[in-house]
Amino acid sequence: MRDDQRPPLLTDEHIPPHLAAHLIRMGYDVLAVRQTDNSKFGDGTSDASVMDRAKILGRVVITSNRIDYESLHKSLRGKHCGIIVCPVERDEDLKKQAKMIHQRIDACSDMNGQLLRVTSVRVNLDAMRGRRRKSARKRNAE
Repeated sequence: MRDDQRPPLLTDEHIPPHLAAHLIRMGYDVLAVRQTDNSKFGDGTSDASVMDRAKILGRVVITSNRIDYESLHKSLRGKHCGIIVCPVERDEDLKKQAKMIHQRIDACSDMNGQLLRVTSVRVNLDAMRGRRRKSARKRNAE
């Protein structure tokens, strides 16, 4: 996906600024909800307000709040610019998390009305280790 085709992003209040910085280096236009809310700098802005703001600004929301945003996605019936749910609180490697977000966006032709889930880097590493252990046990059994 070319830089000019990448959707503009709006990070929810719990997304670390370092993750946004990695996405910016990858060519994304990223705005934090805290930059758009003068009242309390984005702290405590309701999820519905974040979605309204994202729609007005034409931005895809990145959040770690899976339950509430999945519910909002259902209630909005796809009438939003897109939602990306990623469990950043479980990851220390935000650069890899940014790459995983980019891969999910890149694989999606149109973000409008989409809800994408990005697994955590740690979950992927744990799954890979589990497959390696299973494969090793199988070889040892032969």
